Amino acid sequence: IEMSSGLTFTPFSGGYATQGDHMQAAHLDPKINFWWGVFDFNDDLKTGEHFTVDETPAEPWFVDGGGDAQQIIAQTNIGHAP
Repeated sequence: IEMSSGLTFTPFSGGYATQGDHMQAAHLDPKINFWWGVFDFNDDLKTGEHFTVDETPAEPWFVDGGGDAQQIIAQTNIGHAP
């Protein structure tokens, strides 16, 4: 990020059938999502020249054509997470 330009971060959209199991095994709560909390160590003045954040979710994608996959990761707004 620090040496990049033109990056845009959006809420995660998509998943795979066993994603919930994997999140649980890793002790991760899918309702807690700080996708917008990007920190740029090379932008002391916080100008935002290297990246932007956009609350608009990206086009959903599901591994293996979807099947039993569902969206389990919360799509939180900028500055908000439970």
